[in-house]
Amino acid sequence: MKLFIVHSGTTDLVHYSTEKLFDYLSLLRPGQVINDAAAQTIASWWHNPDSRLTTVLSTMGQVDVRMDRETFATWDEYIGADPMDRGALDKLCEYIAAKIATAPSGTRPCACRDCFEIAIGIPGAMCGECDYAGCQYEDECSRDDAYGDSEDELCSDDSGDCTCLYCIPG
Repeated sequence: MKLFIVHSGTTDLVHYSTEKLFDYLSLLRPGQVINDAAAQTIASWWHNPDSRLTTVLSTMGQVDVRMDRETFATWDEYIGADPMDRGALDKLCEYIAAKIATAPSGTRPCACRDCFEIAIGIPGAMCGECDYAGCQYEDECSRDDAYGDSEDELCSDDSGDCTCLYCIPG
């Protein structure tokens, strides 16, 4: 899986104790975003060993554009959790959203797996054509012209004398 990192926190593995984290969370004002160490701690609590995305946040402090609540917990796991743990996950989701919203924008390769176009946006951005076609990060490109067989690329020479790749028989 290709990663689209929008934020790299501390590279040191920093986790708070449970008591220290809940003390820290209780002091936050509404809307205040948690720090990198708190995010790593909460991500480690909700870590899923089958998910590379939970690993990069809980161990390296990196945020990927595809992260959301479901990266860390299914709806049933979330609802079944202790209210304080749910609140901590909510704060982690606010942290992720804030990091994605403030990610540096610019030109970069399209995030579609098979596309070679340029996208404008944060890491993980799709070019306009892939975005319009509904391409997904890990699937084949869905654009009509993705594999060189669109009407735009076929020869328009009707003279019958053309020797381009599209007109040569066989």
